Amino acid sequence: MDWTLKPSGQFIAELGGVERIYRHVSRLLKVTGREHWGLYCCCRLELSLGLSDQATETKLQNAWLALRYELPGLAVAITDDNKKSYNVPTTESVARWLEETFIVEKTLNKDDILGSYPIKESPTLYFLPESLSMLLLVSHWRIDALGTCMLLNRFLALLAAGTCAPPLEEWPAAESQLARISPPIEDAIGSPSMKEAAQDPALEDFARQYIRHHHHTAVNAGGLPFKSASAAERPSQTSLTLCRSGTSAFTKACRDCAITITSAVHAALADIFFSVTPAAKQYACVMSVNMRNRLQAPYNLNSFQNAVQTYVTGVTPSVGRESSFLEKARQLKEYYQHGWYSDEFARAMRLTTKYHADAMVNGPPPPAAGEAASPPTHRKPPSSVTLSSLGVVDRYIQQHHYNENSSESVTVTNFDFGVSMMTRQILLYVWTFDGHLRLSANYNDAYHDAKEILELLNLIRKDLEKELAIVLDLDG
Repeated sequence: MDWTLKPSGQFIAELGGVERIYRHVSRLLKVTGREHWGLYCCCRLELSLGLSDQATETKLQNAWLALRYELPGLAVAITDDNKKSYNVPTTESVARWLEETFIVEKTLNKDDILGSYPIKESPTLYFLPESLSMLLLVSHWRIDALGTCMLLNRFLALLAAGTCAPPLEEWPAAESQLARISPPIEDAIGSPSMKEAAQDPALEDFARQYIRHHHHTAVNAGGLPFKSASAAERPSQTSLTLCRSGTSAFTKACRDCAITITSAVHAALADIFFSVTPAAKQYACVMSVNMRNRLQAPYNLNSFQNAVQTYVTGVTPSVGRESSFLEKARQLKEYYQHGWYSDEFARAMRLTTKYHADAMVNGPPPPAAGEAASPPTHRKPPSSVTLSSLGVVDRYIQQHHYNENSSESVTVTNFDFGVSMMTRQILLYVWTFDGHLRLSANYNDAYHDAKEILELLNLIRKDLEKELAIVLDLDG
């Protein structure tokens, strides 16, 4: 990633393709004052810091500033002409950043904050003393789900250790700070430059065909009924959590059947779609997949140093009505593992993300020479369920953080994650934390209500019980 120093002292870089896509998506409904697809991560804590309330708040603020020192990407901003900018910090700018991004909220609760998810240029960390929770809000162009988990985990480690940022005069030179900012996915995966890609017609054809297929499948992905409201309202979340024994039974059943928890939930979602859409022969949904383990070193490590970047992509697996539950689940597992990624996919990523971003604004890319144009697609309001799995969150967020030199500790007692949804779509997250599996759906109140979403989650649970012959009791 190339940064250019301007006469103003500001460093400027182009947005990567994926960054550009998520930046565009985040502002789709800016007229409402709310961000679309903004990420949030919340941890409820037990603190053994032995401090007064005011001293605890100071220690939290110190840890947040220490994190900004380690990860300058937290202070990257977007210019009016849609480029990334970074200013070498000054005493005034650091104080201003801290004031804008660290908030002690004694009146509102988590749901109040998420219900209004405001458009903000900077990430925001809330401390909620009433529930003893940390709530992180951050735009998706800046970070992905697992990155958010790793970021909050690093914050908790710094908090437990009592770490403070060094005095500003001891911060490294600008070049060293810029080197700590993780590059866009196109650079991290080693995709050739646009100039190099333009010399490879086969790669251009691959990218055009891939993104045309992706958009056609995504536009026609299986949708669920929704209320006919015309204006978006509050982004909301509804979830259910399995007890430990139910989670263990589910995990064992999946292992015995040679499927995964994610592919089982995905297959159950397909069953539900087919039950409410009798004419459908195929079910497809957009799925967010982690790219971190496919990147070049050092970006392929699950480390906090590379947390602040969006290293995901979207894929569109599909299954047929006639397949059994286990056939669907096994087909999906095979697709996750082997059905979408290739060296050509990695090489074409800079082209595909450019075409994807262009298509979101202007429609699908034109056909290549000699290729028939795609028939026009009726653009119905998207109402599909997008699926995303965080896997075992304990791999990214430790439950216990200790100060090696004292008895001070930080314990995570509850974890939550999601996005602010401003359209008719539903985003379904699957994860386990502390031995409990959770199905969590994000949606907008204007188009779905909590009762309806809870019914959807319970239909998934009941389908899993029936098909796997297990009991999935809820927690509590």
